[in-house]
Amino acid sequence: SMPPNELALFIDQYLGSIYEMGDMKKFKKLGTAILKDTDKYGVNNPFVERSRMRLSYLIIETIFSEDTKESYLILENKIKNFKNKFKDSSYKNRLDYLLGISLINNKKEKEGEEVLRNILKYKGLPNHLRELVKSELTLLKINNRTI
Repeated sequence: SMPPNELALFIDQYLGSIYEMGDMKKFKKLGTAILKDTDKYGVNNPFVERSRMRLSYLIIETIFSEDTKESYLILENKIKNFKNKFKDSSYKNRLDYLLGISLINNKKEKEGEEVLRNILKYKGLPNHLRELVKSELTLLKINNRTI
C-alpha cells in the first residue's frame, strides 16, 4: 500500500501525462476508475482529495469537449455532484459556466440563462470568462428571436 501523499502525486503525474498526450478516451476511462478506487482515501487525506478534485474537474472538461447531446446530459449531473462534493473549489466559476451551457443544450434555457447571469455577479471573475458568458447570453438572445 502506498502512502496517501505518494498516491496523490502518482495520480497527478500519471493521469496528467495521459491528459497531455490528448488520449481523452483513455484518460476518462482511467480517471473514472481511479476516482472509484480512491473514493475512501480522499475523505481523510487532503493530498488525495486535491488530486481527486483536479481529476474530477478534468474529466468534466473532457466530457464538455465532446459536444454531444449525451455529453451535456452527463455533464449536468457530474457538475452538480462535483459542486456538492468540492464546495470550495477553485474551479467553481468555470464549472458554473459549463453548467449553464449544459442546461441550455439540455433544453433548459431559462435555468441555463439564470446560471450564466449569476456568474456575471461574481467578484473577481476573470475577464475571459466574463466575455464567454456575455457572448453565450447574446447568442441565446439571438437564437430565441429567430425561433
